[in-house]
Amino acid sequence: MSYRGTQSEASQSLSNTNIDHGTFLELILLISKFDPILKSHLDHVTKNAPKNSSNDDECKKVGRGSFIMKRIIAEEVKESEMYSIQIDTTQDIKVEDQCSIIIQNVNDSVNERLIGVSNVISSTGKSMFELVSNILMENGIDIKYCIGSATDGASNMQGQYQGFSKFLSDASPGQIHVWCHAHLLNLVMIDATSKTMECTIFFGLLNSCAVFIKDSYKRMNLWKEIGTETNRRLVNANDTRWWSKDAAVRSIFGRFGSPGGNQNDEGLYGILVTTLKHISSSHSIKNDIKCNARSLMKHLLSYKTVITAQLYLRLFEHTTPLSKYLQTNGMDILKSQRMVNTTIKDLETICRDFKEVKKAADNFLVWANKKSDELETNEVIVNGFLSEDSVRKRKRKRMFDEILEDQPFDDPEEKFKINVHNHVIDTVIMTLKERFSKYESLFADFSILDPKNFKDTDQTISHKAFERLSHLIMRFDSNATANSLRLEFFDFKSKWPKLCQKVPSDYNIDYENDSDQSDNDMSDLQLNKQSCKKT
Repeated sequence: MSYRGTQSEASQSLSNTNIDHGTFLELILLISKFDPILKSHLDHVTKNAPKNSSNDDECKKVGRGSFIMKRIIAEEVKESEMYSIQIDTTQDIKVEDQCSIIIQNVNDSVNERLIGVSNVISSTGKSMFELVSNILMENGIDIKYCIGSATDGASNMQGQYQGFSKFLSDASPGQIHVWCHAHLLNLVMIDATSKTMECTIFFGLLNSCAVFIKDSYKRMNLWKEIGTETNRRLVNANDTRWWSKDAAVRSIFGRFGSPGGNQNDEGLYGILVTTLKHISSSHSIKNDIKCNARSLMKHLLSYKTVITAQLYLRLFEHTTPLSKYLQTNGMDILKSQRMVNTTIKDLETICRDFKEVKKAADNFLVWANKKSDELETNEVIVNGFLSEDSVRKRKRKRMFDEILEDQPFDDPEEKFKINVHNHVIDTVIMTLKERFSKYESLFADFSILDPKNFKDTDQTISHKAFERLSHLIMRFDSNATANSLRLEFFDFKSKWPKLCQKVPSDYNIDYENDSDQSDNDMSDLQLNKQSCKKT
């Protein structure tokens, strides 16, 4: 809810009921009519408000406060000498692209603060670099001390020749551009769900079903009537909601190999088909709606749809846990990279295991047809791919001296296996390797500085790790050689058990033992005095 009104949000004008004070203040004034304490407070504020204050004065106060805060942030950044930035853009309610710039630095503590928000006129890599550098310059922060930047994986940010990272590296050599790992994984899944026509059609079908049911209260009422035992809804598969594609497939088809499961995991496939069947056969519904329902139901009853769903359910079993971990707070960068590598190995193991996917699809057919009998839908899924013999095969024109000839797949199952199953999983494996392998060694080097990993490091640690870290730090501290970093690291590691100890909240003193100890100390002191006198 917006706090500010149009021009009349100042406290001295609250008593004037003829002007608009904005949604928030108008609600406060309304509630004050029934709350004497709030009414008393507003009267006090209005009475003691400066009479000559105006909206411009309030804006000036806010502006001065913002200037002071930015100056303090800039001074702290200069103190720490090096810093990193994080930028991201989003559209506001006016459909204007706003870029937020966050700056991170380390003094006595780790600081992460918003330094500016600016309207984006052009989203090219060069324009974004100029926008960021201008804001840093306005606050007196030198861009050459920027050692790292974090952005999303868009091409205007990570482009090799015209990307934001390239221009920032020219201004600050050695800076490290890091992508959001969760966003990278989402880009991988976007590639995997849009590589083939079958995949595009499948996720378009899921979205169409969800929108079709939710688009009318009559259809929603029919959905609730048929699915009386569940309150679950269909989920839209969205590129920007990273969990939505997995949730969209599971909401209809259940889990891989076990569509029944428990009540919370059971697929809504039977309820969806039954709902579409009732809509397509109802006399009180328009013909175009019935036609759409019939078309959606026809695609859902296709064996190709079922086996495509099982392919993605199996794929999401490996990628969804990784995605959830990459979005956790306090994530271990080394562990995240190991999880990525483990996911790649697991996918390489199943990349040609099409038999398991087909077996899961056949099990789903048994469950779905049984569910159809329970709901009296009388719609069944045909087991197996439809024959394509009736479709005229396309012949490619050959040159007169051409010897080899393309061998088209006559078997539709083999065609799906090669063109969809293998293609999708190979795409995921390839893009995971491309997007996550760039800074694997750097993450491993930085992970040794995490106290949680101290127990796994010893004197045999590679000297190259300190050499790479020294190369990044030398331009700020000429004494930060690989040997000095190594000695400082092991010295700090040996002292860490003492440094991390907490101060006890209370002290339990045994006064009896303490008094005995004090008497013993006094007797020893007397003996020492006597011996001194004798000498």
